Amino acid sequence: MKPEALTERLPGIYRAVGPIPLGGPMSMNAAMHVIRAVDAVVLVDPFRLPESDLKTIEDLGGPTHIILTCGNHVRHVDFYRDRYQSSVLASRALMSKIDTGVDTFFKVGDELPGGVVGLEMLGMSLGETVLLHAGSRALIVGDAIFNYQPGDFPLPLKLFGALGMIPKGLSPMPSFVMEDKKVAAESCCKLVDHDFDAIFVSHGSPLLSDAKTKWESVVQGL
Repeated sequence: MKPEALTERLPGIYRAVGPIPLGGPMSMNAAMHVIRAVDAVVLVDPFRLPESDLKTIEDLGGPTHIILTCGNHVRHVDFYRDRYQSSVLASRALMSKIDTGVDTFFKVGDELPGGVVGLEMLGMSLGETVLLHAGSRALIVGDAIFNYQPGDFPLPLKLFGALGMIPKGLSPMPSFVMEDKKVAAESCCKLVDHDFDAIFVSHGSPLLSDAKTKWESVVQGL
Protein backbone atom coordinates (compact mmCIF):
# COMPACT_ATOMS: atom_id res chain seq x y z
CA MET A 1 0.00 0.00 0.00
CA LYS A 2 1.35 3.38 -0.97
CA PRO A 3 0.85 6.42 1.29
CA GLU A 4 -2.32 8.31 0.41
CA ALA A 5 -3.44 11.76 1.50
CA LEU A 6 -6.76 12.07 3.29
CA THR A 7 -9.41 11.87 0.56
CA GLU A 8 -13.20 11.57 0.57
CA ARG A 9 -13.97 8.16 -0.94
CA LEU A 10 -17.73 8.06 -0.32
CA PRO A 11 -19.93 10.94 0.84
CA GLY A 12 -18.93 11.62 4.43
CA ILE A 13 -16.19 8.94 4.59
CA TYR A 14 -12.53 9.88 4.18
CA ARG A 15 -9.51 7.58 4.00
CA ALA A 16 -5.77 8.08 4.42
CA VAL A 17 -2.88 5.61 4.24
CA GLY A 18 0.35 6.10 6.12
CA PRO A 19 3.06 4.45 8.24
CA ILE A 20 2.15 2.48 11.35
CA PRO A 21 4.99 1.59 13.76
CA LEU A 22 5.62 -2.15 14.21
CA GLY A 23 8.33 -1.82 16.84
CA GLY A 24 11.86 -0.50 16.60
CA PRO A 25 12.63 1.00 13.19
CA MET A 26 10.05 -1.12 11.35
CA SER A 27 6.71 0.19 10.12
CA MET A 28 4.02 -0.71 7.62
CA ASN A 29 1.44 1.30 5.74
CA ALA A 30 -2.19 0.97 6.79
CA ALA A 31 -5.37 3.00 6.52
CA MET A 32 -7.36 5.14 8.91
CA HIS A 33 -10.81 6.60 8.27
CA VAL A 34 -12.66 9.80 9.08
CA ILE A 35 -16.45 10.06 9.25
CA ARG A 36 -18.00 13.47 8.81
CA ALA A 37 -21.50 13.88 10.22
CA VAL A 38 -23.70 16.88 11.01
CA ASP A 39 -22.78 16.82 14.70
CA ALA A 40 -19.48 14.91 14.79
CA VAL A 41 -16.17 14.27 13.07
CA VAL A 42 -15.04 10.77 13.97
CA LEU A 43 -11.57 9.27 13.53
CA VAL A 44 -11.43 5.48 13.21
CA ASP A 45 -8.12 3.83 14.19
CA PRO A 46 -6.11 7.03 13.62
CA PHE A 47 -2.41 7.34 12.99
CA ARG A 48 -0.42 10.58 13.04
CA LEU A 49 -1.29 12.50 9.88
CA PRO A 50 0.86 15.22 8.30
CA GLU A 51 -0.17 18.78 9.04
CA SER A 52 -1.77 19.20 5.61
CA ASP A 53 -4.21 16.36 6.34
CA LEU A 54 -4.82 17.62 9.87
CA LYS A 55 -5.84 20.94 8.30
CA THR A 56 -8.39 19.04 6.18
CA ILE A 57 -9.89 17.49 9.32
CA GLU A 58 -9.90 20.84 11.09
CA ASP A 59 -11.73 22.34 8.11
CA LEU A 60 -14.39 19.67 8.64
CA GLY A 61 -14.80 20.91 12.21
CA GLY A 62 -12.01 19.07 14.01
CA PRO A 63 -12.14 15.53 15.43
CA THR A 64 -14.78 15.22 18.14
CA HIS A 65 -14.52 11.45 18.69
CA ILE A 66 -12.18 8.52 18.11
CA ILE A 67 -13.44 4.95 17.68
CA LEU A 68 -11.10 1.98 18.02
CA THR A 69 -11.96 -1.25 16.23
CA CYS A 70 -9.52 -3.53 18.05
CA GLY A 71 -6.71 -3.68 20.57
CA ASN A 72 -4.08 -3.59 17.82
CA HIS A 73 -5.17 -0.20 16.53
CA VAL A 74 -4.48 2.18 19.40
CA ARG A 75 -1.82 3.74 17.15
CA HIS A 76 -1.61 7.53 17.82
CA VAL A 77 -4.83 8.00 19.80
CA ASP A 78 -3.02 9.97 22.51
CA PHE A 79 -1.85 12.58 20.00
CA TYR A 80 -5.42 13.33 18.90
CA ARG A 81 -6.84 13.22 22.43
CA ASP A 82 -4.23 15.71 23.62
CA ARG A 83 -4.46 18.03 20.62
CA TYR A 84 -8.24 18.10 20.13
CA GLN A 85 -9.67 16.75 23.42
CA SER A 86 -11.44 14.08 21.37
CA SER A 87 -13.54 11.51 23.22
CA VAL A 88 -12.34 7.91 22.80
CA LEU A 89 -14.79 5.02 22.33
CA ALA A 90 -14.22 1.28 22.12
CA SER A 91 -16.26 -1.90 22.41
CA ARG A 92 -16.87 -3.42 25.85
CA ALA A 93 -15.05 -6.47 24.48
CA LEU A 94 -11.89 -4.35 24.59
CA MET A 95 -12.08 -3.47 28.30
CA SER A 96 -9.24 -5.80 29.28
CA LYS A 97 -7.45 -5.75 25.92
CA ILE A 98 -6.51 -2.15 25.33
CA ASP A 99 -3.61 -0.06 26.60
CA THR A 100 -4.97 3.47 26.34
CA GLY A 101 -7.59 5.50 28.17
CA VAL A 102 -11.16 5.06 26.89
CA ASP A 103 -13.98 7.48 27.73
CA THR A 104 -16.88 5.26 26.65
CA PHE A 105 -17.13 1.50 26.24
CA PHE A 106 -20.09 0.78 23.96
CA LYS A 107 -22.10 -2.40 23.54
CA VAL A 108 -23.09 -4.15 20.34
CA GLY A 109 -25.92 -2.37 18.55
CA ASP A 110 -25.36 1.03 20.16
CA GLU A 111 -25.61 3.93 17.73
CA LEU A 112 -22.32 5.76 17.93
CA PRO A 113 -21.15 9.24 16.92
CA GLY A 114 -20.97 9.62 13.16
CA GLY A 115 -24.05 7.46 12.62
CA VAL A 116 -22.28 4.10 12.92
CA VAL A 117 -23.21 0.94 14.80
CA GLY A 118 -20.70 -1.51 16.24
CA LEU A 119 -20.89 -5.16 15.09
CA GLU A 120 -19.02 -7.56 17.39
CA MET A 121 -16.76 -10.08 15.64
CA LEU A 122 -16.66 -12.91 18.16
CA GLY A 123 -13.87 -15.43 17.71
CA MET A 124 -11.45 -12.89 16.31
CA SER A 125 -8.59 -11.41 18.29
CA LEU A 126 -8.45 -8.43 20.63
CA GLY A 127 -12.12 -7.47 20.80
CA GLU A 128 -12.52 -6.97 17.07
CA THR A 129 -15.45 -4.71 16.08
CA VAL A 130 -16.75 -3.80 12.61
CA LEU A 131 -18.51 -0.46 12.17
CA LEU A 132 -21.63 -0.27 10.00
CA HIS A 133 -22.25 3.16 8.48
CA ALA A 134 -25.84 2.85 7.30
CA GLY A 135 -25.91 6.24 5.61
CA SER A 136 -23.12 5.32 3.20
CA ARG A 137 -23.98 1.59 3.21
CA ALA A 138 -20.42 0.80 4.25
CA LEU A 139 -18.49 -1.39 6.66
CA ILE A 140 -15.42 0.19 8.27
CA VAL A 141 -13.02 -2.52 9.41
CA GLY A 142 -9.86 -2.83 11.47
CA ASP A 143 -8.30 -6.30 11.30
CA ALA A 144 -11.44 -8.40 10.72
CA ILE A 145 -11.20 -8.19 6.92
CA PHE A 146 -8.14 -7.84 4.70
CA ASN A 147 -8.09 -6.97 0.99
CA TYR A 148 -4.47 -6.99 -0.16
CA GLN A 149 -4.20 -6.77 -3.94
CA PRO A 150 -1.15 -7.05 -6.25
CA GLY A 151 1.13 -4.14 -5.49
CA ASP A 152 -0.11 -3.77 -1.90
CA PHE A 153 2.78 -5.79 -0.43
CA PRO A 154 5.79 -3.56 0.33
CA LEU A 155 8.59 -4.90 2.51
CA PRO A 156 8.38 -6.40 5.10
CA LEU A 157 4.90 -7.64 4.11
CA LYS A 158 6.19 -9.31 0.94
CA LEU A 159 7.96 -11.95 3.04
CA PHE A 160 4.91 -12.55 5.24
CA GLY A 161 2.70 -12.72 2.15
CA ALA A 162 5.00 -15.23 0.47
CA LEU A 163 4.83 -17.42 3.58
CA GLY A 164 1.03 -17.31 3.54
CA MET A 165 0.88 -15.43 6.84
CA ILE A 166 -1.06 -12.53 5.31
CA PRO A 167 -4.02 -13.34 3.07
CA LYS A 168 -4.26 -12.10 -0.50
CA GLY A 169 -7.50 -10.69 -1.85
CA LEU A 170 -10.69 -10.21 0.13
CA SER A 171 -10.52 -12.46 3.19
CA PRO A 172 -10.89 -12.61 6.98
CA MET A 173 -7.96 -11.93 9.27
CA PRO A 174 -5.33 -14.71 9.24
CA SER A 175 -6.68 -17.74 11.09
CA PHE A 176 -3.52 -18.21 13.17
CA VAL A 177 -4.30 -15.03 15.13
CA MET A 178 -7.99 -15.82 15.68
CA GLU A 179 -9.13 -16.82 19.16
CA ASP A 180 -11.66 -19.34 17.80
CA LYS A 181 -11.68 -20.07 14.06
CA LYS A 182 -15.18 -21.59 14.02
CA VAL A 183 -16.78 -18.75 15.96
CA ALA A 184 -14.91 -16.19 13.84
CA ALA A 185 -16.30 -17.82 10.69
CA GLU A 186 -19.82 -17.50 12.12
CA SER A 187 -19.19 -13.79 12.80
CA CYS A 188 -18.02 -13.32 9.21
CA CYS A 189 -21.17 -15.02 7.91
CA LYS A 190 -23.41 -12.80 10.04
CA LEU A 191 -22.09 -9.68 8.31
CA VAL A 192 -24.17 -10.54 5.23
CA ASP A 193 -27.31 -10.00 7.35
CA HIS A 194 -26.55 -6.27 7.12
CA ASP A 195 -27.03 -3.88 4.22
CA PHE A 196 -23.77 -2.60 2.70
CA ASP A 197 -22.20 -1.91 -0.68
CA ALA A 198 -18.69 -0.89 0.43
CA ILE A 199 -15.98 -2.23 2.74
CA PHE A 200 -13.24 0.07 4.02
CA VAL A 201 -10.30 -1.95 5.32
CA SER A 202 -7.22 -0.88 7.22
CA HIS A 203 -5.08 -3.45 5.43
CA GLY A 204 -5.42 -3.42 1.67
CA SER A 205 -7.63 -1.71 -0.87
CA PRO A 206 -11.20 -0.54 -0.17
CA LEU A 207 -14.17 -2.02 -2.00
CA LEU A 208 -16.45 0.82 -2.98
CA SER A 209 -19.16 -1.14 -4.82
CA ASP A 210 -20.72 -4.61 -4.87
CA ALA A 211 -18.89 -5.45 -1.63
CA LYS A 212 -21.68 -7.52 -0.08
CA THR A 213 -21.85 -9.86 -3.07
CA LYS A 214 -18.08 -10.30 -2.97
CA TRP A 215 -18.11 -10.94 0.79
CA GLU A 216 -20.87 -13.53 0.39
CA SER A 217 -18.57 -15.42 -1.99
CA VAL A 218 -15.82 -15.33 0.63
CA VAL A 219 -17.92 -16.65 3.51
CA GLN A 220 -19.30 -19.49 1.41
CA GLY A 221 -15.81 -20.95 1.50
CA LEU A 222 -15.28 -20.67 5.26
